This record gives sequence, structure tokens and C-alpha cells, in this order.
Amino acid sequence: MLRDMHLNKIITLILLSGFVIPLLALLYVSYCGDGDITSCLLKKEDLMPDFYWHYNTIKYISIYGNLPDYIIAHKDGGLDGASADGEMKPVFHGPPYYYLGAGMMILSKFLKLNSLLTLHILSLLLMLIANFITFLLFKRLSKHVQNKKLFIISAVSLSVFLPLHLYIGIAIHNHALFYLFTMFSFYMYVAFLE
Repeated sequence: MLRDMHLNKIITLILLSGFVIPLLALLYVSYCGDGDITSCLLKKEDLMPDFYWHYNTIKYISIYGNLPDYIIAHKDGGLDGASADGEMKPVFHGPPYYYLGAGMMILSKFLKLNSLLTLHILSLLLMLIANFITFLLFKRLSKHVQNKKLFIISAVSLSVFLPLHLYIGIAIHNHALFYLFTMFSFYMYVAFLE
């Protein structure tokens, strides 16, 4: 019992670190001295693949309530994501992330929060949930190894601090929800096999 409590404290620390470290990095890049978080973030968003494609899709859904067929891909599409001229790209990803993001955008505007920062934090929260499910998966799998505690701590640490996972946690991209569903599917598959 005491060993489980100690393990849970270590895992909690790992999971929280996997949330807080990218959050601090996000807050750091959201400050550039001019006082506007959105403009600071938009100066750096080109580093993220297809940022405007995803961001414009979320803005469009938050205004019109449905998924567009095409959206402006490589620059800001205005208030609704489709008001500016530019290269159009088809929207072919599954819609759950975009509807969730649109809901967060509407809520953030209602609460007078920065909607761009809120969308980044949404991805962080999705990754936190995914990392927790990953912990549950590795805990379940640990019954098949000798050193259960070492296996769980090592596997969860590797998964949480994998650079790609830290990156997905701050990106406005549907990969955060995809990863959550993937880990949940693996967990359910292992549970089914037992």
C-alpha cells in the first residue's frame, strides 16, 4: 500500500511536469513586450505545421456552427477564418477536435479570455488526460514484468517527455485529441484481452 502511494506521487509529479513545462514555454513565447498575447503568439505560429489551417477551421465553426469544405491554409482568415484571400485547402480531418476547439473559443470570448492562448491550453489538457490514460495502460501492463515500479515510471516518463508529445501539447492541432483516443483505444484493447 505504501509502495503504491509512493508510486502515485512520482507519477503525479511526472504528469504535472508534462503539463507545466510546456505551459511555461507557452507563456514565455506569448510575451514579446508589446502587451498583446495574440500578436506575440501569431509571430511564432508559423513554426507549427498547418497552424492557420486548424486555427481558421476552429474560427469558422465558432461563427457558423459547421465544418467548412475549404479554408484559408497559410495565413489568418479574419474573424471567421474565411474572410481573407489566400490559398484554400480542403478540411478533411475528423471534426471532434475542431468542434471542441470552437466551443472553447466561444467560451473564452464569453469569459473575455485570450482565445488563442485558450486553444493552446486545450491541447495541453487533452495531452494531460492522454498521459493519465497512458499511465493506466502501463500500470495494467506492469503485471507482466518483474520490476513493476521501474517499468511504470520509465514508460510514463518516456511517453510524457517525448519531445513530440510535449510539442503536440502546445500545438493547435487535432493530434492532441487523436493521441488521447489512441491511448484510450490501447487501454481498452489491453483490458479486453485480460
